[in-house]
Amino acid sequence: MVWNDSRAGESQPPAVAEFSFRYTDDDEHYPAEICRAADRLFRILPTRAAHWIDPDGVTKTAFVFNRAGGV
Repeated sequence: MVWNDSRAGESQPPAVAEFSFRYTDDDEHYPAEICRAADRLFRILPTRAAHWIDPDGVTKTAFVFNRAGGV
């Protein structure tokens, strides 16, 4: 999900981007290969997408609350 600051105008890059991974199984039986694939993905993200990641960036929640004045 990508969040934009509507006050910044359309020419500005996204303010916050969220990446999440969800795989559900009601019985919590996760095949080993699914777990290994998820692990590989999360391990390569910082190296392959480093230009997208800001370790000091705000979370989506902080962005919304700070923008809304703590509402």
